Amino acid sequence: MVRELDPTRAIDATSGWYDQRCGDFLSVHNYFRPLEVYPDDSRARRAFLISEFGGLSRAVSGHCAFASSYGYEQLDDVESYVASVLALLAQIDALEERGLAGFVYTQLSDVEEETNGLVTYDRRVVKLDGMPRSS
Repeated sequence: MVRELDPTRAIDATSGWYDQRCGDFLSVHNYFRPLEVYPDDSRARRAFLISEFGGLSRAVSGHCAFASSYGYEQLDDVESYVASVLALLAQIDALEERGLAGFVYTQLSDVEEETNGLVTYDRRVVKLDGMPRSS
C-alpha cells in the first residue's frame, strides 16, 4: 500500500523490529550485540541497514531536561566519550565491505532523560567537542 502511494521512496518496513521480509531494507537496531551484517534470507535480497546503534550517554551538567539520565553506556568525561564514539564509528565503517548499506546513530540530540545524543537537550553543547576534525 505504501509503495502504491509513492513508488519513488525507499521503504523501511520495520526499522529494527521483527523483519516481515518486505520493504527495501533488512533493518536492525543493535545496542547489545557485536556490530555485524546479518544475512538476508528473503526472496529478494535487500540493502542491510543498522537503523539504530550507539546509545552512548554523556550527561552534561546544566544542559539536561531531568536530573536522571539514560543511555546504554554512561561516559562522564569528554575524552572517554569521544574515544568511545570514534571506536563505534570505526567498527561500523569497517562493515561496509561486508555489505552494510547504511547506519543511523541513536540520536542527534538528547531527548528528555535519554542523554545519548551527540548534542545536549537544549542544543547548546556539542558533546563531541575536542573530536579530531578533518580539514
